[in-house]
Amino acid sequence: MVDRYDVVIAGAGPAGAQCARDLATRGYDVVVLETEPEAEFPRQSNKSTAGTFPSMMSAFGIPDDVVMSYTDDVVLESPNSYYESYQPGAVLEFAEFKRFLVEDGRENGAEYRFDARVSRPILDDDGVVEGVRYNGDEEVYAEVVIDATGPAAPIASALDVVDLERENQAIGIEYEMEGVEMNHPEYAD
Repeated sequence: MVDRYDVVIAGAGPAGAQCARDLATRGYDVVVLETEPEAEFPRQSNKSTAGTFPSMMSAFGIPDDVVMSYTDDVVLESPNSYYESYQPGAVLEFAEFKRFLVEDGRENGAEYRFDARVSRPILDDDGVVEGVRYNGDEEVYAEVVIDATGPAAPIASALDVVDLERENQAIGIEYEMEGVEMNHPEYAD
């Protein structure tokens, strides 16, 4: 028996889980393959969403219970520039946000397979992608295949459609502190 879906998505991070959530809501038969074990998901949740605007949360139906804190102003910084917006923002509790997306996707009909490491695409005789191979010899087929694995990009890399340059990447550290007055008159600006 062949495992066949409308869409197969590699990766259950925000991009893959939101895509699955949206497609399942629209009635598509979706399966998401995620490397991490379900009992530990999300194990890699050390990222910040400090630039999330309430308007986007509303547009995507993101509940307030995944918000860690709200801010009055949002500043987005990169190695070369920054953007400052004087409007409210939110810092999402990233693990709760990812779990919400998966749970909501499941409630709308998306299937999730955890402990499922995608290794490469399956191509037909004409070189058209018709599915993916995962966990060694497991296969799943779909009309549409989406690689939402981030920099790992096993499907996109195997198809030679991505050239990730890592020269401007950096590691950031975020701390959550309680009981610290940030607008203290003796602190430097």
